[in-house]
Amino acid sequence: MTNPNGRREAPISFRPGKLRALIKQRAVRTLAEGRIVRRDLGRYYLLLGEVTVGELLTRSEGSCLSVAAYRRDVEESFSGDPFIPEHRNPSEYLLSLVQQPITQKGRAGRPATDLEYRLAEKVEAMTPLQRAAVVDAIDRLPFEEEEEAGDAGNWALIGIHLAEDPVGVEDVLRQSGSSSS
Repeated sequence: MTNPNGRREAPISFRPGKLRALIKQRAVRTLAEGRIVRRDLGRYYLLLGEVTVGELLTRSEGSCLSVAAYRRDVEESFSGDPFIPEHRNPSEYLLSLVQQPITQKGRAGRPATDLEYRLAEKVEAMTPLQRAAVVDAIDRLPFEEEEEAGDAGNWALIGIHLAEDPVGVEDVLRQSGSSSS
């Protein structure tokens, strides 16, 4: 296979494993498994590209999500659980990512923050494709440590400009108090 620059590209290959039955269901006419997967991946990436993640999240929500994803990755890497699925439903994953901190704080008798509740409501209102696009964006964020994960500027590095956080009532009061003095 050659790309538009005339260079030869290596084909993408993988073992379908648990996905084999799903791939066979999607078979039409005489398409080979590899061609079915290539077609479906192309469709998936085209659809992901149509979702504008930056319009879905504010900077503080993006930061909260990336920190939660970092913590989940660390938790899973140390768990040693052999049953962590190889292929996850990105919609369910994102829902669990925003609901887990609220549940954990509730068990500990501490209230979740307004930001965590707002984010959970917002993610629940998203379509499954929007959630998949957000998970894809989180997976592309360039961070190695938790402190870096919380930097909302990382989203801009992958081409996603998050919405500015709305000015809170406290900010308005603080600004009006400082301007009247």
